[in-house]
Amino acid sequence: MEIKYIMMTCDKRLDGREDHYKEQIPDLIINKDNFPKEASGKFTSTAWNNYLRGWELAGDNPTVQMDDDIILTSNFIEKLNSVIAEYPNDVIQFFSMRKDDLTIGTRWVPGYRFMMQQCYYLPEGVAKGILELAPAYYETCKKGDKAPTDLLMADYFRKNKMKYLNYCPNLVDHIEEVSTIDSRRSRKRKSKTFQL
Repeated sequence: MEIKYIMMTCDKRLDGREDHYKEQIPDLIINKDNFPKEASGKFTSTAWNNYLRGWELAGDNPTVQMDDDIILTSNFIEKLNSVIAEYPNDVIQFFSMRKDDLTIGTRWVPGYRFMMQQCYYLPEGVAKGILELAPAYYETCKKGDKAPTDLLMADYFRKNKMKYLNYCPNLVDHIEEVSTIDSRRSRKRKSKTFQL
């Protein structure tokens, strides 16, 4: 099955970067929220629903899901597909900020520790599985305006006894800009191993 490359975004973002991403990823699907601007970026409205739509767009296909606030390494698609070709049946994380990235490098991590959705790969059928778990997770985990989708993924991996490959050097880095979900978040959420 073909890999679907999907990027989550909203009206507040991209600002001309879309062409740059599409140059490197010709088959990129832009998953833009269509919710009211005043709600844009909220965990339980636009962010939650936009991630769910990203997994829905993937269907049963393997998929690379990306946020819209990333810097791509050079020759991104070639490097990305090369790693996926080695591990086509495994979840792969392409962005991380953990100390082990520097001391250990590429390694297997228990799925319940999954965090950060800047860029990751899901093998065939996994996006659909996460999507099916979402309603129950939302009802049990939602707190105020927080129902983080990376924790939904971690819950799915835990329930299915899955590990993920944390790949180093990371193929994407985080752009230093204010989060549309929570402006209190640090702008310096940076990879320790990214190489341009």
